Amino acid sequence: MSRIKITGLSDTIWRSFLTRLEYFNITYNHGGSNSGAAKDPEIDDLLNKCRNADAIPMESLHVAEKRLMPMLPIEVLDADAGRKFEIAAKRNLATTLRLRDRYSGAKSEEEKRALHFELTDAIQYFFVTRVVTREAQQDASRRLNRLAWVLVLPTFLGLALLYLAPAIGDGLGNRTGLWRDPLISSEVESDMHDFLSRYHLFAVMWFGLLGAYFSRLIAFQQRSDQMDRESLESEFATGTILLRLVLGLVGAIIMYLILKAEMIGGTLFPEWEKFQFVDAPTELLSGGAEKVPGTVGGDLGLSADGSIQPPEAQSTAQTITPFQPAASGKEPIRLISKDFAQLLVWSLLAGFSERLIPDRFRSIEETAFAPTSALK
Repeated sequence: MSRIKITGLSDTIWRSFLTRLEYFNITYNHGGSNSGAAKDPEIDDLLNKCRNADAIPMESLHVAEKRLMPMLPIEVLDADAGRKFEIAAKRNLATTLRLRDRYSGAKSEEEKRALHFELTDAIQYFFVTRVVTREAQQDASRRLNRLAWVLVLPTFLGLALLYLAPAIGDGLGNRTGLWRDPLISSEVESDMHDFLSRYHLFAVMWFGLLGAYFSRLIAFQQRSDQMDRESLESEFATGTILLRLVLGLVGAIIMYLILKAEMIGGTLFPEWEKFQFVDAPTELLSGGAEKVPGTVGGDLGLSADGSIQPPEAQSTAQTITPFQPAASGKEPIRLISKDFAQLLVWSLLAGFSERLIPDRFRSIEETAFAPTSALK
């Protein structure tokens, strides 16, 4: 409880409440004079602690308020109760509002004071709960933001490297290695296809992690306002988030294996022989780009049956004429194929959805172990 402190704009609001308590303290605890002896010196200590603190300790305010209540005249107590019932109505505190009828029907001053103490306790509990819940929300938000630097930023950097490195390399005069300008040498097409064939599983796992992270972001945005502190600390703890990322990664690998085994299929699923880099259609380019006859375009590095050839086979099986820039000097935009994009989307979905893989397993199990008569 001693760790609950109010900062920022809330600190300004609660300092106005502190001013109100100081007025009550001078009027009723000191008899209307600053120099008067205090009936309860502990109240002075509590208010001084709040006045001198950089961030107001909420529990000191609450204790001071409760110690002042027995000193308040009944008419002041009634006014304070009316103010607190208005707060309860604005916050839709049903439990607190039920005290209103009991307070209005109280037959004695003692009963009113007892109900006022209960009302004060309920209002204080609401504000304490709200403060600690907001702290838990901020902690969860900071954890998710830190994770964004680990997952989202490298994704953008990787995409930038994929599409911008050829142009950067050309500008620097660097035409060696994996990222040579694809307009300069057809060997780079072989390198790009080889890059996809070697490392596409890493892209699958990475997008599974992104899907799991995205699911945590959506859950936080949609449900954090309705969650209490315990739920926030449990569901968005570092260990829980990491476990969810592991599940997303494993889910993406399983989906990859299901697709590779062709246990599901259709137009929404990738065709493995079409994993390649392709060029954007000419009409999408400013000024256009022209193909030289004999260019295979998006099928560079493919044999006649559509399968990807190793680089050494490509150099002997066919001669590929590279794209030539149009008169405007614009180069074709290098893109991944539709099928590779489909694989990444399914990897993202497998990481995002907690039910996709279990439901798919259940469907495969029902199909595999269905009676023979049911399959006919």
